[in-house]
Amino acid sequence: MLQTLEGHEDEVMDISFSPDGEMIASASEDKTIKIWIKSTDVKTQWILYKTLAGHEKSVVSVSFSPDSQIIASASEDKTVRLWSKNGDPLNILSGHEQDVINVAFSPDGKLIASASKDHTIKLWDLEKNELKSSSEEHFAEVSAVSFGLDSKTFISSGWDKCVMFWKIDENVPSVIRSERHEAKVYYTTFSPDGETIAVASDDGLITLWNKNYNSKRTFKGHRDSVTKVSFSSDSKTIVSCSLDKTIKLWNCTKKFDGHSK
Repeated sequence: MLQTLEGHEDEVMDISFSPDGEMIASASEDKTIKIWIKSTDVKTQWILYKTLAGHEKSVVSVSFSPDSQIIASASEDKTVRLWSKNGDPLNILSGHEQDVINVAFSPDGKLIASASKDHTIKLWDLEKNELKSSSEEHFAEVSAVSFGLDSKTFISSGWDKCVMFWKIDENVPSVIRSERHEAKVYYTTFSPDGETIAVASDDGLITLWNKNYNSKRTFKGHRDSVTKVSFSSDSKTIVSCSLDKTIKLWNCTKKFDGHSK
């Protein structure tokens, strides 16, 4: 272990590196976001820079813009808040009727997608600071959203056991494919190279799809729900965390040739 970051007064719900590698943002049930920056002290690699307060309830998701200049936070207070990298409040995106569970920037930095317990996915125009669209295709809580490299495609997952593949055409998102799982889906994300989609589900499985959504692999090994997955920067390795109290690393460089263990 390199270092332990302490400062939150309640459970930490999410954490994210800035794309430039200079900051870490953490989201907590203590209603705050903390920004951590690199230290000049060799023994202490990261130090607390600022604490962002403003949400009225738990903050459950945090994400950096592609240029590392903006932080988006999603909260159980039904809002998404935008902050500058220096911690200054920029905007509040309101419109969800229930907890906002996940938030993600498009790679071109023009859109934010938010997923909510109200069964909707909302797209927000960052240049105009307004709601672009609201879609209600899921029949239960939407647990995660993630954009493809072209910023015109995204995926969503939900507790309705579905993973949906979306395309944005003339500013209108539509589902081009929907895959149903045997269990509710906690999380889904694109790999950094845009070639692979990883899905984490309540049945302890990790499912990988290729970018054309026509071939998949399944990793088995966790004994309980897989709550989140993340790719390495070279897209060759996946790390997964589970309610079975383990973290597992997986090699995802093999061809899509069926089920893997």
